[in-house]
Amino acid sequence: MSVESPSLSLKRSWLSDLIASRKVIVCCGAGGVGKTTAAASIAVEGARQGKKVLVLTIDPSKRLAETLGVAMHAPAPVPIPESRSKEAGIAQAGGQLEAWMLDPRVVADQAVRRIVSDEAKVEKFLRNRLYIEATRMIAGMQEYTAMKALHRYIMDPAYDLIVLDTPPSRHALDFLDAPSRVAEFLEGRIFKLFLPSERGFFRRAASNMVQKVIAGVLGEDLATDLEEFFGLFSGIFRSLNEDLAHTRSYLASARSAFVIVTSPLEAARVEAKFFLDRAQELGLPVAGILLNRSHGVERESPGRPASFESPALESSWKKLEEFEAQEFKWRQHDLELLEEIRSWLGKKGEALALPWVPPMSEGMAMLLQLGKCF
Repeated sequence: MSVESPSLSLKRSWLSDLIASRKVIVCCGAGGVGKTTAAASIAVEGARQGKKVLVLTIDPSKRLAETLGVAMHAPAPVPIPESRSKEAGIAQAGGQLEAWMLDPRVVADQAVRRIVSDEAKVEKFLRNRLYIEATRMIAGMQEYTAMKALHRYIMDPAYDLIVLDTPPSRHALDFLDAPSRVAEFLEGRIFKLFLPSERGFFRRAASNMVQKVIAGVLGEDLATDLEEFFGLFSGIFRSLNEDLAHTRSYLASARSAFVIVTSPLEAARVEAKFFLDRAQELGLPVAGILLNRSHGVERESPGRPASFESPALESSWKKLEEFEAQEFKWRQHDLELLEEIRSWLGKKGEALALPWVPPMSEGMAMLLQLGKCF
C-alpha cells in the first residue's frame, strides 16, 4: 500500500494545541516504547511555551533523572537545574519545569501524615509491619499513589500543566476503577471483622472471638498490628477514595487528555490497541497516539552530486544510497502503521510519528529533538 507522508504542519498542530490548552496530560503505554522520554519531552515543550509544568513519573529512569538533572528519590517535586532550563530555552520563555520521580512509599507516608494529626500515631503506624509490606506488595499501589499525588497537584494553581507518566503495565488504567473497588473492599465482611469492635453485644463478641483466634494462630504482636492496620487504614482508604473519585472525574473532563505511546514493534502496537480500548471503555478523552521510534518522519535527502572528485567518494555515495533505499522501505512501512493507528482512532483522535533517536543520544538535546515534531 502506498502512503503519502503527512505534512509537518499538520503533525505538529494537535499535540502542540494539547500542550497549550490542557491542565493534565496522561501518557500511557507498554514498557520499552520510550513513554517516559515522550512524557518528559511534552513537559519540556510545555515549559518552552512559557508554562509552569510538573512532570510526574512513576517509572523512575536513572537516565531520565540524569537528563533532567533531578534526584530519583526526592520527597517532593524539584525544579530542573538552571543550566538545563537555559539549554532548553525554558528560562528565556519565562517557563518553569519541575519533576518528581514518584516513590509509592513516600506518597503513602505523606497521605498518612495528612490524615492522622497525632504524630505519635503516625510514627507508630508507619512502623507497622503490615503497612510496610502493603506499600511494597499491594497490587496497583504504584497506580494508586500516582493518582493520590496527581490529585494534590491538580488543585494547585502553581502549575499550568501536569504530565503524568503511568507505569508500564497493562493495568496502568485500572486505578480509575479504584473508587468502586475500594468501596467494595471497605464494605466487605472480612475487612469489617478486623476493625475495632463496633456497637452491639453480638458484634463485639464476634470481633473479640476473631481477635482471639488470630492472636492464637499468629501471636499477640501480629494480631495487634493487624488491628492497628485495619483500624487506621479504613480511614485512610476512605480519604483516598474521595480523592480518587474527584481525580477520576477530572481526568474524564475537557481539562485532561490521554496520549498513548507505542512503537513500530507488533507487541507494542497490540498493547497500544489494548490501552485505547480500555480508555474508551472508561470514557476517557484519548487525544491521540504517538508512534515513537519511527522512521515515518520526514527527512531531507541530499541530492546526488553531478560528479565525484574521486572513485572512493562515488563508492561511498553508492553505499549511502543503498542505506537510503532501505530507510525508504522502513519509512513506507512505518507510514502504513501510522495509517493503521489512525484507523483505530477514527475521528476521535490524532496520530503522530516521533523519530527514531540513536541509542547513544542523551541529555536535553534528545528531548528537544523529539519536541521539534510537536
